[in-house]
Amino acid sequence: MLEEIMNLIEEYGIETVILALSINLFTFLIKLPIKKYAQKAEDSTKITRFIVFLPFVIGCLLTFLYVGLINRSYSIDKQYVTLWLTSSSLSLTFYAVFEKMVPKRHIQDETVNDSSLKTGVKRKKIYRIAEEKILPTQINQKSKIILRGRNNEKIKNEEESI
Repeated sequence: MLEEIMNLIEEYGIETVILALSINLFTFLIKLPIKKYAQKAEDSTKITRFIVFLPFVIGCLLTFLYVGLINRSYSIDKQYVTLWLTSSSLSLTFYAVFEKMVPKRHIQDETVNDSSLKTGVKRKKIYRIAEEKILPTQINQKSKIILRGRNNEKIKNEEESI
C-alpha cells in the first residue's frame, strides 16, 4: 500500500495527491448534510443528483486557493487547470477504490431512505388501491372480450354458448 502511494506521488506530484485527498475529505463533509436533508424530501433525487459534481467544484476552489498561496498569483492558467482536473480526477479514483475496499453497511431497519425504494413503495401502494377499489367494480360489471382474427366463427360460437 505504501509503495502504491509512493508511485502516485512520483507520477502525479505531492501537491496533486494532497489536493485529491483534501477534495475527498471536503466532499465527504459536505455530502453528509446534503444526504440527510434529501432523506426528508419527497423526491431525494432532485437534491442528490448534483452530488457527483461536488469533487470538481471543491477541486476548483481548493486548487485556486493552493495555486494562489504558492504562486501568489490568482490567475487561471494551464498549470491551474491541469492541477485542478488531475487532482479532482484522482480524488474520484480514490473514492472508487475506497468504495470497493470497504463494504457498505447493511440497512438493518425497515425505513425507506433511497428514492428508488420510495418509488417502489409508491408503486405498491397504487397497485393495492387498484386491487381494492378498481378491480372489484370491473369484475362485478359484465364485460365481454371479442377477439378478431382468423377463427372468428369459432369465437362467435363459443361466445353464444356462454
